[in-house]
Order: sequence, then C-alpha cells, then structure tokens
Amino acid sequence: MPGPAQVVPDEADAATPHAWAAALGVPVTGKASGAASASEPIPAADISFLAAGEYHENWLVRAPAGPVVLRGNRGGAAGSQLGLADQISYEYRVLHALAGCGATPRPLALAPVAVWPEGDPARASTPDAAQTGGALLMQWLPGRPLDYRTDARHAARVFAAVHAAPVPPAVELPPPGPVPHVLPRGMLAAQLAPVAAIVAESSALLDRHVGHPLAPRMVHIRHALLDYRDRVARLAGDTRHLFAGETPVIANTEVNSGNFLVPEGGSAASSGDMAAPCGAWLVDWEKAVVTTRYQDLGHFLAPSTTLWKTDFTFDAATRAAFLEDYREALRHAGQPVPDAEECAAKADVMVRAVLLRGLSWCLMAWHEYAGGGRALAHADTFRTIERYLGNIAWFLR
Repeated sequence: MPGPAQVVPDEADAATPHAWAAALGVPVTGKASGAASASEPIPAADISFLAAGEYHENWLVRAPAGPVVLRGNRGGAAGSQLGLADQISYEYRVLHALAGCGATPRPLALAPVAVWPEGDPARASTPDAAQTGGALLMQWLPGRPLDYRTDARHAARVFAAVHAAPVPPAVELPPPGPVPHVLPRGMLAAQLAPVAAIVAESSALLDRHVGHPLAPRMVHIRHALLDYRDRVARLAGDTRHLFAGETPVIANTEVNSGNFLVPEGGSAASSGDMAAPCGAWLVDWEKAVVTTRYQDLGHFLAPSTTLWKTDFTFDAATRAAFLEDYREALRHAGQPVPDAEECAAKADVMVRAVLLRGLSWCLMAWHEYAGGGRALAHADTFRTIERYLGNIAWFLR
C-alpha cells in the first residue's frame, strides 16, 4: 500500500486544489513539489472543478502522465457521514482494498486530515486538527452517469466484482455523533446487523434538529418517519436471522446513478487504454462499510435512489431482471450464488431500510438548507429534498 504524503498545505492555502495537488506530489505553477516524475509544472489552468457533493469537492488535474482526480474533504465530523475524524484516509483505505476488483478508481496518493504524532490519530491534540479534512489523489475514469433502463446489467456486474474483493478487518461503529470516531489503523467500519444499524443511524438523523426554529414546519413529516422507523425496527428484529450467517462484503451503500461511470461502448468498454471490465465503474466510496451485499442491492433498487437524479423506478420485472443479472455475474466470477427467492427477499428488506435512511437524511438536511447552515449547499439538492418530503406518503406506502 503506498504511504500517505507526509505534507499538508499551509493553513492559509489548504482549501485550494493547487495547494493540495502540490502536497500530494503533483507539481503546479508556483508550488513546490516532491514528485520527480513530471518534468514541467502543471499550469493553473490545468486544474479544473469537476463536481461537489455534500461533503467533498472533486477537481480534475491534467498531469503530464495523464489526468487524475483530486478529492478534498470538508473536515471533521461535518465532513463524514460515518462520523469519522479522518474521512479522507478512510476512503483511501477502502479504495486500496478494492484496487484489484476492476470496478473502482485506483488510489494514488493521500494527504491525511493531519500528520498525527507518531502516526497515531488517537494521539492528536484535537480530532479536528486540520479543519480542511485532507485530500486524496485517484485515477481519473471516463464515462457518463448510469442509465437504469439500459445499464442496470453493468451495475450488477460491478456489484459482483466489488463483493468478491477480500475484506480487511472491520469494527462496528455507533451512529455518528458529536465526537468523531477514530478507527484503528487499517480497519474499516462494519454494519453486521444492517437493518438495526440503519434504524440507529436514522434515529440519530431524525433527532439532530428537533429544537431547530423551523422544526414545527416539518413536525408531521417527522412523525410519519418516526412511525416508519418503528416499523423498520420491528423488521430488523424479525429478519435479523436472514443476514446473521452471511459472509460480509465491502459495500458502497450509496449507489445512485451519478456514482457510476459508463464509458461509451457498453460491456468491457474502453476509453483510450482504460478498460471497464464490468461495463462501468463505481466511484464515491465515502460511506463504504463491511456488511451484507444486500445493502448495495437494496440501495440500488430503492425509489429514493433512482428518483434522485432520474425519473425511473424499478417495477417487479425490472427488479427481478437486475437481481438475476447479479446472480449470473457472481456465477461467472466463481462466487457462491444465493438462491433467487432468497436474493429477492433480502433485497426487499434492505429496500425498506434504505428508504428510512434516505428520507431521514432528507429531513435532517432540510433543516440545514432551510436554516442556512449548510456549508456546501446545492440548489438542485434542496429542490429534490423538498420534493421527497412533499411526497412522503408515496414513498412510505
């Protein structure tokens, strides 16, 4: 595993992609670099904004050896859905674990949240020692977002490849809270009782802004979600045995269409000299956990996922076809294949749990957007949140 870069930008520059690129060994105009592989510095114009999510910003760096992606984190617990003190190092760790599966970007370099004393995060004076949150450099991959109508079979193959990857040691975490979690070195977070873990996480999200000045406007939606939370909590108890004997896998748990990249040409497609053996790649690994494979399958099938960026929902026929494609991909990879009925039943349980988590996040985020407390705010995201909450009865039917 490549060692992380032991350089971070000066505090005044830490938020700029040029400063992070220099810290990660990519030479840029006006910045020192420890990289010897490039003979000329990269002009400032060769670093351009790609996209930003709720917790990260992504930049395209046109390096002499080829384009790479610079991914910066907001920092602290506010920059981590898992409530981790060093989210960017966690994502680097996940990408390294998946580097051989052929369906994810390769991690190239890491500038962690801070250079911790003796390499131990627990020895840091504060878990938010570097408010910028650090950055990582990873392989750039070409492609467009996934189309559920034509590309679901590619997603099935991606999941089969990812779920076949060796799983590093993992430890269960409580729901994110005010104190950022510090994971032991080399370990991933685990959700070995997935439905119960999602209930706990959703409860924390629903309780986060109870005293918010705008909370009365959403009290009926909160009550509807609390009622649904109780239903899913009973489901967790009733179905715990279904997942107890499974071999855990690394699951992404956030598999909306925009997190897939589908190169032109379809299955085993390529762009230049980069091939996508599964027909697509899956990026954005900030919330990956060691858990049941059905977290990914259920999240992919849930209407709260498909309607986030598209107008598509799976019906019974398209759902069954996707699950059969997944089973066939496992079979082709020489992996154990779950029974079709078992696969459908477990995926359905996770669809219901994923709905709870997604809608609970929407209610939490609504208070931050409406109250002006969102550090990275996106108007289209807020519109989608309001659309989801305005149609809560349809989602929970």
